[in-house]
Amino acid sequence: GCASTLQRPADVTQLSVVDAAQLIRERKVTSAELTQAYLARAEANRDLNAYITLDRAGALAAARTADAELAAGRVWGALHGVPLVVKDNTHVAGLPNSAGTPALRGFVPRVNAPTVQRLVDAGAVILGKTNLTEFANILAVNMPSGYSSLGGQVRNPYAPDLTLARGFLSLQ
Repeated sequence: GCASTLQRPADVTQLSVVDAAQLIRERKVTSAELTQAYLARAEANRDLNAYITLDRAGALAAARTADAELAAGRVWGALHGVPLVVKDNTHVAGLPNSAGTPALRGFVPRVNAPTVQRLVDAGAVILGKTNLTEFANILAVNMPSGYSSLGGQVRNPYAPDLTLARGFLSLQ
């Protein structure tokens, strides 16, 4: 068969997970470069309230380690060096796990949730934790979807004035 050659796009933050993993393995982009690009994009779009926690130092250290391992011929798994994010209601060892509520602001788990551990075992780099409706909407009866007391209202990057509230698209 004929293998297709994946080209590196001008904006590496537009890659799919599969394409990012392939370009990292082919050394057309480094994990550190991709991680830095995602961190820069997150910083440039703070007004979207997408993140509650960004682990800049930890993510960059993990990305550099992934690059060094790849250079030594060691691949950790299918997600080797690929930066990913985790919702703030899922345990990531050493990162706050607030579920978007001030009541859990200081809670920092010591171990990863099994789902996160599987991502890490496959080589993923955890960038940080994303915002979500407080308590994942379990107790948020009169709260708009995507709002947390810690992270504020998550905004749509394509239409920042739109939000999802009680199942209906509405203007804020």
